[in-house]
Amino acid sequence: RLVSDWSSDVCSSDLDTPPSSTVGATMDDGGVSVGAVLSAPIGGGASSVLATGLDKPGPIAVRNGIVVFASEIGTGGESQIASVPRAGGATTVLATTDRTVASIAIDATAAYWADANSQSIDSSNDDGRIRSVPLAGGAPTLLSAGQLGPVKLVVLGSTLFWSTLGSQGYLGPIGNAGLWSMPTAGGTPVPLVSGLQAVGPFAIDANHAAWVGTLDSFDAVSGLFVM
Repeated sequence: RLVSDWSSDVCSSDLDTPPSSTVGATMDDGGVSVGAVLSAPIGGGASSVLATGLDKPGPIAVRNGIVVFASEIGTGGESQIASVPRAGGATTVLATTDRTVASIAIDATAAYWADANSQSIDSSNDDGRIRSVPLAGGAPTLLSAGQLGPVKLVVLGSTLFWSTLGSQGYLGPIGNAGLWSMPTAGGTPVPLVSGLQAVGPFAIDANHAAWVGTLDSFDAVSGLFVM
């Protein structure tokens, strides 16, 4: 099974029958933008609205009939992580965060998300986070802090994988983007690759990681990017 990076940040697996696609979208309600989460059978058929009245719905994931998505709340860049049955029903807020959510992944018991860096005047701080919350409800867990601009997060088995942009601070170090892994239960993040100029979309299977990037890396001694 290959877990890949999609531009809409949709992660789905183990779908019930009949399968459906689930997306976050913004609809026009009489001139007012109304964010919504919608679902439609992959084999064709009418779409249904699972949740509406959302402010800028963002990353979304679906597994075993549960849809988990992020949307903004308040005016200070805060977000909420919520779930809704794919067949329709009440929306449940699982957690809130003081950040924009960069990516979401879920397994059979928990939702995992990447908090984007907090913002400063001219750039962002190097303080991204990887967090989790039980799908059944409970307190969120901080799995890793101080991440350098987390972008994409996936879960494969009992392991989390994510990519980072590298330091985004003003005049901060460069060439420290990478791919990371960590058990879903927590622990010390381990770099799969590091010292990269940038990491684009990536995919993980049981044995390998593949990513889109450049062929140069940063040499800390010379301060130059080298092939």
